[in-house]
Amino acid sequence: MPTIRYTYTSRASLEDVLDIHFGTANVTEMAPSYLAARCNSDEPVLKGVLVNYRFRLGLIPFKCTVRYVGVDPDYGYTAIMYRGPLKRYEQHVGITLSKTGGVTVYHRIIYSFKPGLGGWILRMLLRRGLVRTILRSSCKRMERILARAAAAKEKP
Repeated sequence: MPTIRYTYTSRASLEDVLDIHFGTANVTEMAPSYLAARCNSDEPVLKGVLVNYRFRLGLIPFKCTVRYVGVDPDYGYTAIMYRGPLKRYEQHVGITLSKTGGVTVYHRIIYSFKPGLGGWILRMLLRRGLVRTILRSSCKRMERILARAAAAKEKP
């Protein structure tokens, strides 16, 4: 199964990083604009919470339901796709203080495609490179959001 890993370090406070990552509706801010992400919830990430997301890749809409498990409010969580276009999707997010200062955020995504024509079409649309690009774009957007939050706190 394909696995993608991405790590970045933010200069934002641990509190800001945790606040942004533990808000289910923040996915719409984190997702690249070309995905047109929508969320039906503004609940915090808590163990067992189910959240419906909608994405659009070009003309093709995707709907999925994600369940948050393994939630540790001081460290991270795991999001597992409960219903959706993929056979398997798990996203593990870990948040720790960096040894060099700042906060390190670690993402690991494990996914696989459903069998049949639908799975094959999705595989062509979401080639490994595109999934990696979406994750990188999301993390870059997150870094910008956190940088703005840190700058706003510094202003008198």
